[in-house]
Amino acid sequence: MTNSKNNFQAKGTNHENGQNNKRRGATPGKRGVHKYLKYAVPLVVTAIVLIGVVHYLSSPGSKLNKVSTPLPANIGVFVKISSTPSLMGGKVPVLLIASEACPYCAAESWAIYKAMASYGTWTGVQYIESNSSDIFPNTPGLTFLNSAYESPSVVFNGFEVSNRNWEPLQKLNFSDQELFSEYDQNKNIPFVLIGDVYLLEGSSYSPGLLKNLTPTEIMKNISSSYNNNYLKAIDNGSNMIE
Repeated sequence: MTNSKNNFQAKGTNHENGQNNKRRGATPGKRGVHKYLKYAVPLVVTAIVLIGVVHYLSSPGSKLNKVSTPLPANIGVFVKISSTPSLMGGKVPVLLIASEACPYCAAESWAIYKAMASYGTWTGVQYIESNSSDIFPNTPGLTFLNSAYESPSVVFNGFEVSNRNWEPLQKLNFSDQELFSEYDQNKNIPFVLIGDVYLLEGSSYSPGLLKNLTPTEIMKNISSSYNNNYLKAIDNGSNMIE
């Protein structure tokens, strides 16, 4: 299903999509932030960069794909897409581009939230559920629309390009659109970029693990002991980012 404004494709994990993380010069990465910091920010003890990249075409004639592709669960993998790291004011840049309608974005939002909470403070994050007629309907998640993140070592820049009904919300600025166009020509979401060096494309676990849960329940238990599969999956995704 499409509308007349934007073209937009939700994506699951790397194996879910039958891809091998192959990009121009891309090589498998290890733990995202720590590896980046060792390479690029020796004076910063801990930092984190997260980029969930969503395709958002701004031209009036482009279209928005309103159905996510059904894919089996697996874990995403960081790949190295550049050897030239970047900083913003001495901090590691964080860009998140996601959709409130996308079940994979909803699932990954918990890993993003938990990982970054280790290095800074969130305010204004709100609960959401993904589109009710998509694959993994009503997946509980978080929206970073109107949120703020404070950290001594990280700059967070987040975009939610559409609401739960796939209606446009936020538009990528010029520089972030350039990053997306360069590194994600397949127009997939979510997409995570670390310091313009490490990229995670697709969610790190299946949204199906969150079935029948509420955002309030997940938030209440997100820092507790891992006594079930969904908490383990969120923690694994968070550790990949850290």
